[in-house]
Amino acid sequence: MFLTFVVVPILLIWGVKGHTKTFTLKVSNFMPPQHIMSKMLEEWGKEIEKRTSGVVKINVFSGGTLTPPQQIFDGVIAGISDAGLSVFAYTPGRFPVMEGFEWPSGYTKALQGSKAVNDFFKTFKPKELTDVHVCYLFVGGPSMIHTKSPVQSLGDLKGKRIRATGNSQRLIKALGAVPVALTQGDVYDALGKGLIEGNLVAVEALYTFKQYEVCKYTTLHTRTYWPTAFYVVMNLKTWNSFPEDTKTIITALNEEWAVKTGKTWDDDDSRAIKQLEKVGHKFISLSNDEQTRWADAAQIVKQQYVEYANSKGLEGAKIVESAKRLVDKYQTE
Repeated sequence: MFLTFVVVPILLIWGVKGHTKTFTLKVSNFMPPQHIMSKMLEEWGKEIEKRTSGVVKINVFSGGTLTPPQQIFDGVIAGISDAGLSVFAYTPGRFPVMEGFEWPSGYTKALQGSKAVNDFFKTFKPKELTDVHVCYLFVGGPSMIHTKSPVQSLGDLKGKRIRATGNSQRLIKALGAVPVALTQGDVYDALGKGLIEGNLVAVEALYTFKQYEVCKYTTLHTRTYWPTAFYVVMNLKTWNSFPEDTKTIITALNEEWAVKTGKTWDDDDSRAIKQLEKVGHKFISLSNDEQTRWADAAQIVKQQYVEYANSKGLEGAKIVESAKRLVDKYQTE
């Protein structure tokens, strides 16, 4: 009885002491606070606090208020933020392996793409991501071409000025159009002023940023949809400062969140499509022959990546083949 009375209180004291330190993290996010992915990031933070019983708390700084999108990754490494959400394509050349996931491989859903990109990361464990702890990756809804006038063929697209960023500009060039780099916030005015004639982006952005008011058509070029991969990464020092049980809890949550984020994006795309149809937005389906013509034209994007990756000492063909295999794997689920 005496031993039980003495030992149990000591264990309880040790247990409490091990969790008396709390961590309040700053998370940098480039998306506007009203965006569904900003809301998902906020929910991720709340769930971390809940599951760690308050050991880890998250403060999200949205809209690029802490670091701009192109600097979020380096900001995490430098400790300006403890974690951050951004897009690999915003810093071309910085992530040569992860760029190999972004080519028109025929994915059609964010959930499918998100599962594939996380497996892709685990397969290659890219050196380019070893300076951070990768929490989870996800892919947005397929980026498709939206235009002011109808595009039903490559001929209709030829010479049009289409907003695109990063490596997706290669697709626009391959399809015969002219890529123009702009942030989403600048697209509406550029469309209205005739500076551009279309946008390559997921359909939810067309609705969220009200671009449908000046961009009336969407072409469903399903075999050449472009995947945009996002990352949520954490400063290594911050991650390594957590107790092991806290790391285990957050790792499990991250696995869930990669899938949940993809599904949420798909749901948001579906809602956006319904809203766009209500306001008379037109969705144009391509014929099978035309889909083949677009896919054939886009093959050069894959070839360009393989050559680029090989020049970096990477196995370019293996990387793109793995991306395609994983996309196809989850496409059939």
